[in-house]
Amino acid sequence: MLHRNGKDSAHYVDSSGFLQQGSNTTNARMMIAAEFMKQKSTEEIAESLKSIYHGDFGIQAGNRSVSAWYADDGIHLAAGKTAQYNRNAQLISGKEVAERIGRLLQEGKFASNVELAEKIYLLYRNLSDEGKSKICFRQLH
Repeated sequence: MLHRNGKDSAHYVDSSGFLQQGSNTTNARMMIAAEFMKQKSTEEIAESLKSIYHGDFGIQAGNRSVSAWYADDGIHLAAGKTAQYNRNAQLISGKEVAERIGRLLQEGKFASNVELAEKIYLLYRNLSDEGKSKICFRQLH
């Protein structure tokens, strides 16, 4: 099976793990979920993802190493220890990344509802009374 970049499926890497765990930014999933909660367009979310996913990231799964390189044209994924200069790297555009994350959020696979609720509660708890009154947290009073 060939993918969009014409590479053989043996080089195909599942992006879900990288989208969920593979950012070099603290609280990345919550930042991304917030972008979707603001109901921004796919293009706007794709642009904001460039500052959340940056540099490189690697995951070790058993005997297999998988690498990601986050670039302006999207996420480059490859089996092995580098994706930046790997000609066999799978490229996922920023728009495709935003669409995939949107689907994962809708399916409850990107961040759990409990995880999101905990973060919202912590945010609420840390707000001043004035801040709480300006944001729709009436259910938490």
